[in-house]
Amino acid sequence: MTQSMSKEEARKALGDLYETHIRKVDDLLALINAPETRGLWKPKKGEPYCTLDSSGEAFEVATSYKASARAAHGLVFPSKAIARKVSPLLARSNKWIAAAFQADEDAGEWAGDRRWLVWSERGTLRISYSVWDAASPAFVHTAEQAEEMKRILIAEGLGK
Repeated sequence: MTQSMSKEEARKALGDLYETHIRKVDDLLALINAPETRGLWKPKKGEPYCTLDSSGEAFEVATSYKASARAAHGLVFPSKAIARKVSPLLARSNKWIAAAFQADEDAGEWAGDRRWLVWSERGTLRISYSVWDAASPAFVHTAEQAEEMKRILIAEGLGK
């Protein structure tokens, strides 16, 4: 320390230093104490996992072969039991998406010009026009396409 600083300047410098460090300490404590964010389960490198083939059959993979690609599609599970439970739900979701694309080749996620959807209310299929992004696997452009999508889903036994 140099003697060129007065006691008053030293007190101010110490206060500034304290304020800077207490903010950094608070930031670090907030980071340490924040709840952990976790996404979908993924196997550790080399850890076996279960997945589904294109027919919905669950099988175990003993290595990390294609684990990251399958994880990107939500197709890695810690057990065969879970994979078997997921299989019919994925099949239903896939049929819903396929029906949208069969009715409208440009179907997809909600967009300004793609707002029609088919949804199920206790097994009864309904058609809606959504002014905001709703939780739906796929949207189509017109009411007529939504009607066609509904007919396809009924024919597949996914509603009435």
